[in-house]
Amino acid sequence: MAFFSDPLNLVLMLIAAVAGFKLWQVLGLRVGAQPLAPAPQFQTQPLPTDLEVKAATLAKPVWDGVAEEGSPLARSLQAIADKAPEFNGAEFLKAGISAHEHIMDAFASANAATLKPLLNETTFKIFDAEIKRRAEAGEQPIFKFVSPESGKLLAARVNSNLASIEIAFTSQVVSAIKDKIGVLLSGDEKRIVTLREVWTFERLLNAADSNWRLADTREDV
Repeated sequence: MAFFSDPLNLVLMLIAAVAGFKLWQVLGLRVGAQPLAPAPQFQTQPLPTDLEVKAATLAKPVWDGVAEEGSPLARSLQAIADKAPEFNGAEFLKAGISAHEHIMDAFASANAATLKPLLNETTFKIFDAEIKRRAEAGEQPIFKFVSPESGKLLAARVNSNLASIEIAFTSQVVSAIKDKIGVLLSGDEKRIVTLREVWTFERLLNAADSNWRLADTREDV
């Protein structure tokens, strides 16, 4: 009880009590009594729908990204789009690169069933005859892409309802042919070479179910 009999201790206790009450007033108002400040409101924009993205794409010129404005190629691509509104130059190029890889792989693996719907009648006969010749001779083709290839639209034409587009492809590949006992006939299975080709695709624009098909191939020199 000596602690409470000392006047100095009583003064210190009183000061501490007052300070504690003041602190309770401040903290009590901020934590309990004072309403919380409203959360900040962020103005967010909704993500575009698929239809909006498609509409934005269609709003661009059909030649955007693949031809210069006013060039013969741009005008020809627009002429195709005038008869086939769903046509888009950049999308065609992307599909053409994919078709090039798909056709080359199918040809190397002698898959005529895969090739038939992708080639026109004349070109399919040429590819199919070579597949049969290799099979009869016992030749073993070796082919693979070793890096992503590039493509560029070169020219386009519309003749009545027949549209044609040329694409120049550049690919890094391994290509060789061995005979039936494994002797190398051509190419080099241990060497990467650059393949440059120009392929022509055709499509009938007045047929609803008409697809683009490979109509011609040549080396790009």
